[in-house]
Amino acid sequence: MPNAVPRIRSGWNSSARPCGLTVAGGQQEVLGAMIQSVPVGRLGRPEEIASTVVWLWSDAASLVVGHTLVVDGGYSIQ
Repeated sequence: MPNAVPRIRSGWNSSARPCGLTVAGGQQEVLGAMIQSVPVGRLGRPEEIASTVVWLWSDAASLVVGHTLVVDGGYSIQ
């Protein structure tokens, strides 16, 4: 049986930044601050989110039911 409505909540990542933030010109400082705010010290990569989705829908995660899996490099535990 597939997992019952699993959800993934991603944090800052290199392709889809919250609020449509784009980095250009003087915004490099904003990007640096974003990266510094993530405990792993970098933005997530899209393939990291994708591999989490693949795992979550695999038989290996069959006991993970009704859970929101946070994939944010530790940002939310600060």
